[in-house]
Amino acid sequence: MKKVIALALALMMLLVLLAACAGPTATTPTPGAPTGPQGGDTTTGPTEPSPEEWDPANLVEIVANFDNISLSGMDPHFSPTPNIVHFLMSYNALMRICEYTLRPEPDLAESVEVSDDGLTYTFTLRQGVPFHNGFGTMTAEDVVFSILRSGTELAQPAWQVNFERIYSVEALDTYTVQIVLNFLYPDFLLTMANQTGGSMIISKAGWEAIGDEGILEMSIGTGPFTFSEEDWIPQQQSRFVAFEHFFRGPRPVNVTITEIRDGSTALLAFQTGQIDFMLSSQREIVEQAEAFGANIDFMAAPIFFGLFLNGDYYEPFQNPRVRDAIWHAINRDANRLAVFGEHMARPATGIMTEVLEGATIEGQRQIEFNPELARQILREEGYEDALEFTSIIQNNVRNERIFTLIQANLADVGVTMHILPVSNTEYFATIWERRTAMSYVSVTGMPSKYLILRGNYYTGQAFNATDYSGVDELIDLAGQLMDGPERNEIYRQIQVQLSYDIPLFPHHFVNVIMVTRPGLYGIYSTGANGADIRFDKAFVG
Repeated sequence: MKKVIALALALMMLLVLLAACAGPTATTPTPGAPTGPQGGDTTTGPTEPSPEEWDPANLVEIVANFDNISLSGMDPHFSPTPNIVHFLMSYNALMRICEYTLRPEPDLAESVEVSDDGLTYTFTLRQGVPFHNGFGTMTAEDVVFSILRSGTELAQPAWQVNFERIYSVEALDTYTVQIVLNFLYPDFLLTMANQTGGSMIISKAGWEAIGDEGILEMSIGTGPFTFSEEDWIPQQQSRFVAFEHFFRGPRPVNVTITEIRDGSTALLAFQTGQIDFMLSSQREIVEQAEAFGANIDFMAAPIFFGLFLNGDYYEPFQNPRVRDAIWHAINRDANRLAVFGEHMARPATGIMTEVLEGATIEGQRQIEFNPELARQILREEGYEDALEFTSIIQNNVRNERIFTLIQANLADVGVTMHILPVSNTEYFATIWERRTAMSYVSVTGMPSKYLILRGNYYTGQAFNATDYSGVDELIDLAGQLMDGPERNEIYRQIQVQLSYDIPLFPHHFVNVIMVTRPGLYGIYSTGANGADIRFDKAFVG
């Protein structure tokens, strides 16, 4: 018998389980869903305007600031940076992540059937879903085109892991798409959800009309906002205008995203009414904003930050004892207190966010701050006062503060580290091309443990900045297991192995805070991505 996941049935089941996406009253997680803080929803308050009241002449302009996101173009598949905030504005996927259960549910799909062997997924599409800029309505041809385009070698490296298990994609008719997998993949529907740009559906006719260059400056998706290319100032701001024909109902706001990188400057802009929403992980900024009357909400999951050492780029880091010495030299507790304060971050003792089932530190090796031992190891390995390298980082205040402290930690044991801040585009290119000795990478709370591990710790994957390969076989095994407890045991083994091979150093978990002006509602996070802030329900009451 086939398992049928229809939109109406899925919603009914979720309501019975008190875990629906219909509203904030859902508190009981669906069995197998991640547990922990769900947070990040600001939908309580006045009722938003109905679609019948929508008037393009009376849209409210809101401004949101992000200090670590630079828009390099609106192509969700080929963009050189994974700008998920921008893509969520203008694009949808077959599935979406429910903010209350962190589980996938139909979005552009109306339903999905899974074959008995778990290898064939048949999606029935919504009908009459319009694309931006007059490129008609979505059909199966657009879906097939989008998935094939996102799976090519030219696509954004961070997305390619999502599509490597697809054997074939076929349009069965105008509104039915069938995807066949090479082998079992329990997390497949998560890869088809709107947590990554690679899953976004674009108009084939739109792409044929404007090409790869045109899509950088024009949105050809189905999302709640169209991209306003005339208002785009690279490295400064981008603007999104409510799409009148959005299939879930037009939004009563337009959104401008600014890129103020200094927290104090952003706070001043918030206090003077220039911006309405911002993210912050700096304690003093959050406290001042709260004193000013701002609404404060945690993102749905803390974000893990770790340090990777690339032995292929800098030969001494191939030596595990040298890596040991570097990690013993770093005072992660003092560093996170200096930058984030007591309650905004904590030292990371493992590599996965706690909201994920299977995240554990059981059996993991803990590397303690011990500069004397670091100096001893370096002497024994012949590297006393001999290590010198450059770390390329994103050019924002938080990263520069963290790396300045790490630089001082390493100097205390005779290691010289230079810091080179670069743009987001250059930073991601550096990571993917393995052109830095040490990198600072965030691992987010997306609900798929497999995608976290595969994307960050598997040979050749985009964010595996070391090309470490020690857990490849275990990750492959976990990706095919259907049994939850058995998979979690494999995940535990992976985490333990990583803690002993030490290709990376868990530095800290950060609680990112959403700061919103009073009267602005509906901005939320699913925790599926570090920049996973969504405006598709935003309104001013």
